[in-house]
Amino acid sequence: MFALLKNSAEFMREFAGRLVSGRDSGPLTDVEGVFHFARSRAAFVTQKKLYEYVKTRMGTSYPRNFADDDFIASMNIAKMHVFAAGLADMTMFVVANTTDGTQLSDAARADIARRCFTAGLDENDDGNVVPECRGEWMKTLEARMSGAAWRVTGANESHFTQSPKALVKWAPIADKLKKYDADIVENSIRFAWQEVRSEFFRRIERDAFAASWLNGGEGR
Repeated sequence: MFALLKNSAEFMREFAGRLVSGRDSGPLTDVEGVFHFARSRAAFVTQKKLYEYVKTRMGTSYPRNFADDDFIASMNIAKMHVFAAGLADMTMFVVANTTDGTQLSDAARADIARRCFTAGLDENDDGNVVPECRGEWMKTLEARMSGAAWRVTGANESHFTQSPKALVKWAPIADKLKKYDADIVENSIRFAWQEVRSEFFRRIERDAFAASWLNGGEGR
């Protein structure tokens, strides 16, 4: 049992380290700062909620599963898909709310969103799932970017549509069990996003961001 626990702990250190989820503080005043906020919070929520769901569902047997190579591979695949969904949700949210009240056009908003999403994928490229699925993920993001989408602002969860479903879909749990978990698991990640949205509104400085974008997006 000690060996299983040790293997589980080693895997979790690796699992947590593969997505860049470092925390930061201070005003969000420029392009890179906002982009970093989007991808780092997507990474943090992804890893936390995926691990919590799997560990809770497996109970005391989870150390044994985390010692299995096939299971670890499944967890890493799941992690990247849930991260991409969370990053897309965060991208839509931060762009709509960061550019709200500014003179930036819808075309500029779409460009900002593409750059934000691409930066997150690049920083967390696993060399496997990301290259294989990048095109599909980008198409899904493009489909969400209409003028109407940028009018949806505020602290509600309107933009957070992909990550709850992705968490249930990709978690390496048997489908016959997931049907009992879906509502609880989706609500769990929705609750986690509430704190992220609150933090964003405390820190964002829209005019400074707009100036940063118009000046080429340099700095942080």
